[in-house]
Amino acid sequence: MVCLDIGTTEFRSLRRRPACVAGCRSPAVYIAFPSGQADHALLRQLHVESIRCDDSQVVTGTSALHLASSLRIPVIPLLIDGLIPVDDPLGRQLIALVVDSILPGNGQDEPCGLVSRSAVDLEQKPDLLLFAQILKLKGYDPFPVSSAAAVAFAELGSEQFTGLVLDWGAAGASLGAYRMSDTVAECHCVNGGLLIDERVAR
Repeated sequence: MVCLDIGTTEFRSLRRRPACVAGCRSPAVYIAFPSGQADHALLRQLHVESIRCDDSQVVTGTSALHLASSLRIPVIPLLIDGLIPVDDPLGRQLIALVVDSILPGNGQDEPCGLVSRSAVDLEQKPDLLLFAQILKLKGYDPFPVSSAAAVAFAELGSEQFTGLVLDWGAAGASLGAYRMSDTVAECHCVNGGLLIDERVAR
């Protein structure tokens, strides 16, 4: 069993193994800087993967955060308010690259839960459909899971998967009531912590 959690600032994957649950995460950011021989040598020395885009080198994830600090350049978010930017083919390729970094290998039709705080129907949210397509290309069989349900399955085992769960993210929130792992009720909010930050900043 595998799950992919698409957060506004971070992508996470979880894989259930016989003796444990293995997780992997990557910041949902990238940097772009002018390409040069010195840059190529530095990236090879640091064992950092990059892609060439026109006259720039592009680095994603944790490596982007570290290099941004060293090069004193800003990081660029892959998602804007939790959504994939419109008409951004490079951003879509980079998203697929980050997903591949935390969910490597061939899925071989293995089920993969796609966690969302704003929808549980792939057809309701085009962004979820894109992530589902990425997973299908990697050989997984994606299915939507609300973030509240994901928390319930992860944390309520000792309570027989029964309880009330609120999962609050940067760009959305998910509230659910569960009884013996069955969903009693769920609701989703398209606003999260970022909206509070914006209003406080005003």
